[in-house]
Amino acid sequence: GFIAPTFQWQESVNNGLSWKDIPEANTTGYLFNQTAVGTYKYRLSAAEGANIFISNCRVASNAVTITIHSLPMVTASNNSPVCENANLQLVATGGIGFNWTGPSGFSSTLANPSFTALPIASGEYNVLVTDSFGCSNTVSTTAFINPKPTAVVSANQNFCEGDTITLTASGGNVYVWSPAAGLSDINTANP
Repeated sequence: GFIAPTFQWQESVNNGLSWKDIPEANTTGYLFNQTAVGTYKYRLSAAEGANIFISNCRVASNAVTITIHSLPMVTASNNSPVCENANLQLVATGGIGFNWTGPSGFSSTLANPSFTALPIASGEYNVLVTDSFGCSNTVSTTAFINPKPTAVVSANQNFCEGDTITLTASGGNVYVWSPAAGLSDINTANP
């Protein structure tokens, strides 16, 4: 209803109890440029021409509340190292929405996906976690999958009663020979 209206944006720092003019914010649009986490309240005042400087002559809009939320605090972990064909468990916390990606095209929307581990599953898993405000943060965890060892033992041998021979094995770090009878040590690669 003004013939030549003048506008003034205002900000409240005490939840709308009092309002302060924002210098040079006198158009119908205002560029919000706050970046700190918090709640901000703004409104637009209008008056006829120079009456904008007289508080009783102003008409104010409803307050606009803008809330900047912090990014969610997220964590990601896994139960590795695990052996090939064991269960690999990924765990993410800190939100309500989860989007996992990883080696060999792995993807999941579960918070705690698990699967049978193959050596190609070793590597970095990333999870995008979203909170109830729609804010998101990404974190990663690295999984290690140990392949099954390839056991190699000495070839069949013929020997006579009372002779001594050496058996050989390779491909692992820990050995257990069976049956144990007559062996010098069942826990060595070469009894």
